Amino acid sequence: MNHQKTYDTIIEKAKFENRIKLNKIDESYVYYENHHIIPKCLGGKDNKDNRILLTAREHYICHKLLTYIYVNNKKIANAYCRMTWDKNGNRNISSKDYAYARELKSIIPISEETRKKLSPSKEKRKKLSEKLKGNKLHKNKKHSQETKQLIKEKRKLQISPRGYHLLKETREKISKNSKGRKLSEETKKKIGIASKGRKLSPECIQKIKEKRKLQSPPTLGIKQSPEWIEKRMIKIRKNN
Repeated sequence: MNHQKTYDTIIEKAKFENRIKLNKIDESYVYYENHHIIPKCLGGKDNKDNRILLTAREHYICHKLLTYIYVNNKKIANAYCRMTWDKNGNRNISSKDYAYARELKSIIPISEETRKKLSPSKEKRKKLSEKLKGNKLHKNKKHSQETKQLIKEKRKLQISPRGYHLLKETREKISKNSKGRKLSEETKKKIGIASKGRKLSPECIQKIKEKRKLQSPPTLGIKQSPEWIEKRMIKIRKNN
C-alpha cells in the first residue's frame, strides 16, 4: 500500500470540493476540522495554502498515514496519539488503533532537542524560586505564633535523643520493625561515626540507665574473683 498516494488523494478531494465551515446546523451542515497538509513539526506554515478542511474520519486517517510515511518521528506519533483519546482520557476508537498509538509513543525515543526544551534553564529556575517564595512548602516561610501553637497542640510531639521530633505512631512502627533485626558491621561503624560528639539530654540518659538495669542484672558492689580478672586482662591484651 502506497501511504503517500492515499494521503494525497484525500487532500486533493478536499481541495476540489472547496469546503467551508458553517456555524448554523442545517441539512447541508457537515462537521470539518482544520488540518495542516505539511505538518508544522516538519516546517509547514500556518497559512491558508497549508491548511485544509477535513472530516473527522479523514483527519484521523491522515494522521495515521503520516505515522507510516514519516517513520520514527516522535512529534507525528504524539499528534496521532492525541487523536486517540479526548481531554478526559476517554477512548473513542477501536482497540487495534489504540494499541498501535500507545506502541508508537513508547517505542520512538525522544530527540536531544526536545529534551533540552523540556529541561528548565537557569533563568526559568530563578523565576520558579522567586515564585515559590512565600509558599507554604518553601523554607523561608515564617509561621505566626498562633499557627505554631496550633501545630504543637495537634502533633503533641516529644523530643527524641537525636533532637528531632517523632510522633507516637511513628515510634511504635519503628519499634515493631526493629525487633529481631541484626545490624551489620558496616552499619554499626556508620552509627558510631555519626554518634561521635552527640550530646544526650539528662532525661534520655536516665531512661537508658533504667533500661540497662532491666535488661542485665546490676553488677555494682559485686567483687570479682582473681581468676576472672586474669582472664579478662588476657583478653584485653590480645585485643590491644
